[in-house]
Amino acid sequence: MATETPLLGFDIGSTAVRACLLTGDERRPELVVFDTLELQPGTVVNGVIRDADAIVDALRELVERNEVEGIPAAVAVPASTSYLRRETLAPRRGRYDLRAAHAAVEEEIPPAWGEVSISVTPLSELDEDDVLIVAAPRLAVEALRATFGVAGIPLLCVDSANCALYNAVAHAEGMESSAAVALVDIGAIETRVVLLDGYAMVGSMRLPTGGAELTALLRRELSLGYVEAETYKIGGSDGSSDGVVPRDVQDALERGCGELAGQVATGLRGLCAAARVKRLEGVYLTGRSAALSMLRSSMGAACGVRVRGIAPFGAAEVDSNEFARDFLQALEPSSAVAFGLALRRSGL
Repeated sequence: MATETPLLGFDIGSTAVRACLLTGDERRPELVVFDTLELQPGTVVNGVIRDADAIVDALRELVERNEVEGIPAAVAVPASTSYLRRETLAPRRGRYDLRAAHAAVEEEIPPAWGEVSISVTPLSELDEDDVLIVAAPRLAVEALRATFGVAGIPLLCVDSANCALYNAVAHAEGMESSAAVALVDIGAIETRVVLLDGYAMVGSMRLPTGGAELTALLRRELSLGYVEAETYKIGGSDGSSDGVVPRDVQDALERGCGELAGQVATGLRGLCAAARVKRLEGVYLTGRSAALSMLRSSMGAACGVRVRGIAPFGAAEVDSNEFARDFLQALEPSSAVAFGLALRRSGL
Protein backbone atom coordinates (compact mmCIF):
# COMPACT_ATOMS: atom_id res chain seq x y z
CA MET A 1 0.00 0.00 0.00
CA ALA A 2 1.23 3.49 -0.79
CA THR A 3 2.14 5.84 2.03
CA GLU A 4 2.72 9.58 2.14
CA THR A 5 5.86 9.35 4.26
CA PRO A 6 9.21 8.95 2.51
CA LEU A 7 11.64 6.53 4.12
CA LEU A 8 15.38 6.98 4.35
CA GLY A 9 16.78 3.69 3.09
CA PHE A 10 19.97 2.45 4.78
CA ASP A 11 22.07 -0.39 3.40
CA ILE A 12 24.57 -1.56 6.02
CA GLY A 13 27.13 -3.58 4.07
CA SER A 14 30.49 -5.13 4.80
CA THR A 15 32.42 -2.20 3.31
CA ALA A 16 30.11 0.81 3.63
CA VAL A 17 26.83 2.25 4.89
CA ARG A 18 24.69 3.74 2.12
CA ALA A 19 21.71 6.09 2.49
CA CYS A 20 19.01 6.90 -0.07
CA LEU A 21 15.96 9.16 0.04
CA LEU A 22 13.34 9.41 -2.70
CA THR A 23 10.35 11.74 -2.91
CA GLY A 24 7.68 12.63 -5.44
CA ASP A 25 5.89 10.45 -7.98
CA GLU A 26 6.13 6.75 -7.20
CA ARG A 27 6.57 5.80 -10.86
CA ARG A 28 9.55 8.12 -11.31
CA PRO A 29 10.61 9.41 -7.89
CA GLU A 30 13.07 12.22 -7.34
CA LEU A 31 16.46 11.38 -5.86
CA VAL A 32 16.95 13.67 -2.87
CA VAL A 33 19.78 11.89 -1.03
CA PHE A 34 22.31 9.27 -1.98
CA ASP A 35 25.39 9.12 0.18
CA THR A 36 27.87 6.53 1.33
CA LEU A 37 30.34 6.21 4.19
CA GLU A 38 33.16 3.66 4.07
CA LEU A 39 33.62 1.28 7.00
CA GLN A 40 36.77 -0.12 8.52
CA PRO A 41 37.37 -3.83 7.76
CA GLY A 42 35.74 -6.04 10.38
CA THR A 43 32.97 -3.58 11.30
CA VAL A 44 30.38 -5.83 9.62
CA VAL A 45 31.22 -9.49 8.94
CA ASN A 46 28.86 -11.83 7.07
CA GLY A 47 26.03 -9.38 7.68
CA VAL A 48 26.66 -9.30 11.44
CA ILE A 49 27.48 -5.94 13.02
CA ARG A 50 30.66 -6.45 15.05
CA ASP A 51 31.27 -2.79 15.94
CA ALA A 52 27.90 -1.24 16.80
CA ASP A 53 29.49 2.07 17.86
CA ALA A 54 31.03 2.51 14.40
CA ILE A 55 27.65 1.86 12.75
CA VAL A 56 25.93 4.34 15.07
CA ASP A 57 28.54 6.97 14.21
CA ALA A 58 28.13 6.27 10.47
CA LEU A 59 24.34 6.53 10.64
CA ARG A 60 24.51 9.80 12.55
CA GLU A 61 27.07 11.30 10.17
CA LEU A 62 25.01 10.41 7.08
CA VAL A 63 21.87 11.91 8.61
CA GLU A 64 23.58 15.08 9.83
CA ARG A 65 25.55 15.93 6.70
CA ASN A 66 22.49 15.41 4.50
CA GLU A 67 20.22 17.32 6.91
CA VAL A 68 17.54 14.62 7.09
CA GLU A 69 17.05 14.46 10.85
CA GLY A 70 13.67 13.10 11.90
CA ILE A 71 12.88 11.25 8.68
CA PRO A 72 11.93 7.63 9.48
CA ALA A 73 14.25 4.95 8.18
CA ALA A 74 14.12 1.55 6.51
CA VAL A 75 16.91 -1.00 6.82
CA ALA A 76 17.41 -4.59 5.68
CA VAL A 77 18.53 -7.76 7.39
CA PRO A 78 21.03 -9.59 5.18
CA ALA A 79 19.91 -12.27 2.75
CA SER A 80 21.82 -14.86 4.79
CA THR A 81 19.56 -14.22 7.80
CA SER A 82 16.18 -14.03 6.14
CA TYR A 83 13.82 -16.54 4.54
CA LEU A 84 11.18 -15.68 1.95
CA ARG A 85 8.16 -17.68 0.89
CA ARG A 86 5.14 -16.93 -1.28
CA GLU A 87 1.90 -18.26 0.23
CA THR A 88 -1.85 -17.95 0.06
CA LEU A 89 -3.04 -16.47 3.34
CA ALA A 90 -6.35 -14.68 3.78
CA PRO A 91 -6.50 -11.74 6.20
CA ARG A 92 -9.07 -11.73 8.98
CA ARG A 93 -10.58 -8.43 9.96
CA GLY A 94 -7.87 -6.65 8.03
CA ARG A 95 -4.96 -8.52 9.65
CA TYR A 96 -2.91 -11.56 8.76
CA ASP A 97 -2.54 -14.43 11.21
CA LEU A 98 1.18 -14.38 12.07
CA ARG A 99 0.91 -17.77 13.78
CA ALA A 100 -0.38 -19.30 10.55
CA ALA A 101 2.40 -17.55 8.63
CA HIS A 102 5.00 -18.93 11.05
CA ALA A 103 3.59 -22.44 10.67
CA ALA A 104 3.90 -22.15 6.87
CA VAL A 105 7.66 -21.50 7.02
CA GLU A 106 8.63 -23.20 10.29
CA GLU A 107 10.23 -26.28 8.69
CA GLU A 108 12.56 -24.12 6.55
CA ILE A 109 13.91 -21.97 9.39
CA PRO A 110 17.37 -22.98 10.71
CA PRO A 111 17.21 -23.99 14.40
CA ALA A 112 20.21 -21.76 15.10
CA TRP A 113 18.02 -18.71 14.46
CA GLY A 114 16.08 -19.27 17.67
CA GLU A 115 12.97 -17.10 17.91
CA VAL A 116 12.00 -15.45 14.65
CA SER A 117 10.23 -12.29 13.56
CA ILE A 118 7.56 -12.77 10.88
CA SER A 119 6.11 -10.24 8.46
CA VAL A 120 3.38 -10.74 5.86
CA THR A 121 3.01 -8.46 2.83
CA PRO A 122 0.47 -8.75 -0.01
CA LEU A 123 2.20 -9.04 -3.40
CA SER A 124 -0.65 -7.35 -5.24
CA GLU A 125 -3.36 -4.85 -4.36
CA LEU A 126 -5.71 -6.93 -6.52
CA ASP A 127 -5.32 -10.12 -4.46
CA GLU A 128 -4.63 -9.62 -0.76
CA ASP A 129 -4.53 -13.41 -0.23
CA ASP A 130 -1.35 -13.70 -2.35
CA VAL A 131 1.36 -12.80 0.16
CA LEU A 132 5.08 -12.85 0.78
CA ILE A 133 6.12 -14.17 4.18
CA VAL A 134 9.50 -12.96 5.45
CA ALA A 135 11.16 -14.59 8.45
CA ALA A 136 14.33 -13.40 10.21
CA PRO A 137 16.00 -14.09 13.57
CA ARG A 138 14.37 -11.95 16.22
CA LEU A 139 17.77 -11.12 17.72
CA ALA A 140 18.98 -9.73 14.36
CA VAL A 141 15.90 -7.54 14.02
CA GLU A 142 16.13 -6.33 17.61
CA ALA A 143 19.85 -5.55 17.18
CA LEU A 144 19.05 -3.29 14.20
CA ARG A 145 16.27 -1.55 16.12
CA ALA A 146 18.61 -1.00 19.08
CA THR A 147 21.36 0.40 16.84
CA PHE A 148 19.01 2.89 15.21
CA GLY A 149 17.59 3.77 18.62
CA VAL A 150 21.05 4.67 19.94
CA ALA A 151 21.67 6.70 16.77
CA GLY A 152 18.43 8.62 17.40
CA ILE A 153 16.91 7.63 14.05
CA PRO A 154 13.28 6.47 13.99
CA LEU A 155 13.19 3.02 12.36
CA LEU A 156 9.88 2.36 10.65
CA CYS A 157 10.69 -0.67 8.51
CA VAL A 158 12.99 -3.71 8.79
CA ASP A 159 13.00 -5.46 5.42
CA SER A 160 14.92 -8.28 3.78
CA ALA A 161 17.87 -7.39 1.53
CA ASN A 162 16.39 -9.72 -1.10
CA CYS A 163 13.08 -7.82 -1.04
CA ALA A 164 14.82 -4.45 -1.31
CA LEU A 165 16.90 -5.68 -4.23
CA TYR A 166 13.77 -6.98 -5.95
CA ASN A 167 12.06 -3.60 -5.45
CA ALA A 168 14.93 -1.75 -7.09
CA VAL A 169 15.20 -4.07 -10.08
CA ALA A 170 11.48 -4.37 -10.73
CA HIS A 171 11.14 -0.58 -10.60
CA ALA A 172 14.24 0.28 -12.64
CA GLU A 173 14.45 -2.44 -15.26
CA GLY A 174 10.86 -2.84 -16.45
CA MET A 175 11.10 -6.64 -16.56
CA GLU A 176 8.46 -8.57 -18.44
CA SER A 177 5.91 -9.88 -15.94
CA SER A 178 6.20 -13.43 -17.28
CA ALA A 179 10.01 -13.54 -17.34
CA ALA A 180 12.12 -15.76 -15.10
CA VAL A 181 15.22 -13.81 -14.09
CA ALA A 182 17.94 -13.97 -11.46
CA LEU A 183 19.18 -11.12 -9.28
CA VAL A 184 22.81 -11.56 -8.24
CA ASP A 185 24.11 -9.24 -5.51
CA ILE A 186 27.91 -9.54 -5.29
CA GLY A 187 28.97 -8.43 -1.84
CA ALA A 188 32.48 -8.22 -0.46
CA ILE A 189 32.55 -11.69 1.08
CA GLU A 190 29.31 -13.30 -0.06
CA THR A 191 27.13 -13.40 -3.14
CA ARG A 192 23.35 -13.46 -2.81
CA VAL A 193 21.15 -14.88 -5.58
CA VAL A 194 17.37 -14.44 -5.92
CA LEU A 195 15.36 -16.31 -8.57
CA LEU A 196 12.17 -14.63 -9.79
CA ASP A 197 9.49 -16.20 -11.96
CA GLY A 198 6.81 -13.78 -13.14
CA TYR A 199 7.78 -11.30 -10.37
CA ALA A 200 7.36 -14.03 -7.73
CA MET A 201 10.41 -15.00 -5.66
CA VAL A 202 10.74 -18.74 -6.11
CA GLY A 203 14.23 -19.34 -4.77
CA SER A 204 17.25 -17.76 -3.11
CA MET A 205 20.71 -18.77 -1.96
CA ARG A 206 23.97 -17.43 -0.57
CA LEU A 207 27.46 -18.25 -1.83
CA PRO A 208 30.41 -17.71 0.55
CA THR A 209 32.44 -15.78 -2.01
CA GLY A 210 32.41 -12.26 -3.40
CA GLY A 211 34.38 -9.29 -4.65
CA ALA A 212 36.99 -9.58 -1.89
CA GLU A 213 38.12 -12.85 -3.47
CA LEU A 214 39.02 -10.98 -6.67
CA THR A 215 40.94 -8.34 -4.71
CA ALA A 216 42.80 -11.04 -2.76
CA LEU A 217 43.67 -12.82 -6.00
CA LEU A 218 45.27 -9.69 -7.46
CA ARG A 219 47.21 -9.01 -4.25
CA ARG A 220 48.44 -12.58 -4.04
CA GLU A 221 49.46 -13.09 -7.67
CA LEU A 222 50.69 -9.59 -8.52
CA SER A 223 52.12 -8.46 -5.15
CA LEU A 224 49.81 -5.45 -4.97
CA GLY A 225 48.68 -3.41 -2.01
CA TYR A 226 44.99 -3.37 -1.14
CA VAL A 227 44.25 0.04 -2.70
CA GLU A 228 46.08 -0.84 -5.90
CA ALA A 229 44.30 -4.19 -6.24
CA GLU A 230 40.91 -2.64 -5.58
CA THR A 231 41.60 0.09 -8.15
CA TYR A 232 42.54 -2.42 -10.83
CA LYS A 233 39.55 -4.62 -9.98
CA ILE A 234 36.98 -1.92 -10.63
CA GLY A 235 38.63 -0.85 -13.87
CA GLY A 236 41.04 1.88 -12.82
CA SER A 237 44.75 2.17 -13.49
CA ASP A 238 47.72 2.73 -11.25
CA GLY A 239 51.22 3.16 -12.55
CA SER A 240 52.85 2.93 -9.12
CA SER A 241 53.15 -0.88 -9.14
CA ASP A 242 56.50 -1.96 -10.60
CA GLY A 243 56.33 -5.07 -12.77
CA VAL A 244 52.53 -5.03 -13.09
CA VAL A 245 51.17 -4.59 -16.60
CA PRO A 246 47.53 -4.53 -17.73
CA ARG A 247 47.80 -8.00 -19.29
CA ASP A 248 48.84 -9.48 -15.93
CA VAL A 249 45.79 -7.89 -14.32
CA GLN A 250 43.51 -9.05 -17.11
CA ASP A 251 44.69 -12.66 -16.92
CA ALA A 252 44.30 -12.82 -13.14
CA LEU A 253 40.86 -11.21 -13.21
CA GLU A 254 39.75 -13.51 -16.01
CA ARG A 255 40.51 -16.56 -13.87
CA GLY A 256 38.88 -15.09 -10.78
CA CYS A 257 35.77 -13.93 -12.62
CA GLY A 258 35.46 -17.31 -14.30
CA GLU A 259 35.53 -19.11 -10.95
CA LEU A 260 32.94 -16.81 -9.39
CA ALA A 261 30.69 -16.99 -12.46
CA GLY A 262 30.94 -20.79 -12.48
CA GLN A 263 29.78 -21.01 -8.86
CA VAL A 264 26.84 -18.69 -9.55
CA ALA A 265 25.85 -20.63 -12.68
CA THR A 266 25.96 -23.97 -10.83
CA GLY A 267 23.83 -22.59 -8.02
CA LEU A 268 21.34 -21.06 -10.45
CA ARG A 269 20.88 -24.35 -12.24
CA GLY A 270 20.00 -25.95 -8.92
CA LEU A 271 17.54 -23.17 -8.04
CA CYS A 272 15.87 -23.39 -11.47
CA ALA A 273 15.53 -27.16 -11.17
CA ALA A 274 14.02 -26.94 -7.67
CA ALA A 275 11.55 -24.23 -8.76
CA ARG A 276 10.80 -25.98 -12.09
CA VAL A 277 11.88 -22.94 -14.07
CA LYS A 278 12.53 -24.18 -17.60
CA ARG A 279 13.97 -21.02 -19.14
CA LEU A 280 15.98 -18.26 -17.50
CA GLU A 281 15.62 -15.01 -19.46
CA GLY A 282 18.43 -13.03 -17.89
CA VAL A 283 20.65 -12.21 -14.92
CA TYR A 284 20.90 -8.79 -13.23
CA LEU A 285 24.05 -7.95 -11.27
CA THR A 286 24.49 -5.52 -8.41
CA GLY A 287 27.25 -4.83 -5.92
CA ARG A 288 30.52 -2.98 -6.35
CA SER A 289 32.09 -5.76 -8.44
CA ALA A 290 29.15 -5.60 -10.86
CA ALA A 291 30.92 -2.66 -12.51
CA LEU A 292 33.57 -5.10 -13.78
CA SER A 293 32.76 -5.80 -17.44
CA MET A 294 34.85 -8.97 -17.40
CA LEU A 295 32.67 -10.38 -14.63
CA ARG A 296 29.52 -9.65 -16.61
CA SER A 297 31.02 -11.38 -19.64
CA SER A 298 32.11 -14.41 -17.59
CA MET A 299 28.68 -14.63 -15.97
CA GLY A 300 26.97 -14.50 -19.36
CA ALA A 301 29.16 -17.27 -20.73
CA ALA A 302 28.67 -19.47 -17.66
CA CYS A 303 24.90 -18.95 -17.40
CA GLY A 304 24.20 -18.89 -21.12
CA VAL A 305 21.91 -15.85 -20.85
CA ARG A 306 22.11 -12.08 -21.11
CA VAL A 307 23.75 -10.46 -18.06
CA ARG A 308 23.48 -6.76 -17.26
CA GLY A 309 24.07 -4.42 -14.35
CA ILE A 310 21.25 -2.78 -12.40
CA ALA A 311 20.82 0.97 -12.92
CA PRO A 312 18.38 2.25 -10.26
CA PHE A 313 19.16 5.92 -10.79
CA GLY A 314 17.96 5.70 -14.38
CA ALA A 315 14.43 5.26 -13.06
CA ALA A 316 14.56 8.41 -10.92
CA GLU A 317 14.56 12.13 -11.53
CA VAL A 318 18.06 13.39 -10.76
CA ASP A 319 19.04 17.05 -10.40
CA SER A 320 22.42 17.40 -12.14
CA ASN A 321 23.15 20.43 -9.96
CA GLU A 322 22.91 18.27 -6.85
CA PHE A 323 24.47 15.02 -8.06
CA ALA A 324 27.44 14.81 -10.41
CA ARG A 325 27.02 12.17 -13.10
CA ASP A 326 30.42 10.58 -12.37
CA PHE A 327 29.56 10.37 -8.66
CA LEU A 328 26.33 8.42 -9.30
CA GLN A 329 27.90 6.19 -11.95
CA ALA A 330 30.61 5.17 -9.52
CA LEU A 331 28.11 4.33 -6.78
CA GLU A 332 25.31 2.84 -8.89
CA PRO A 333 26.56 -0.79 -8.92
CA SER A 334 26.22 -0.92 -5.11
CA SER A 335 23.15 1.30 -4.75
CA ALA A 336 20.29 -1.12 -5.38
CA VAL A 337 19.51 -2.24 -1.80
CA ALA A 338 19.40 1.31 -0.40
CA PHE A 339 17.35 2.46 -3.42
CA GLY A 340 14.93 -0.45 -3.00
CA LEU A 341 14.49 0.34 0.69
CA ALA A 342 13.75 3.99 -0.13
CA LEU A 343 11.01 2.82 -2.51
CA ARG A 344 9.17 1.37 0.49
CA ARG A 345 7.79 4.84 1.11
CA SER A 346 5.35 4.18 -1.73
CA GLY A 347 4.81 0.52 -0.98
CA LEU A 348 6.75 -0.77 -4.00
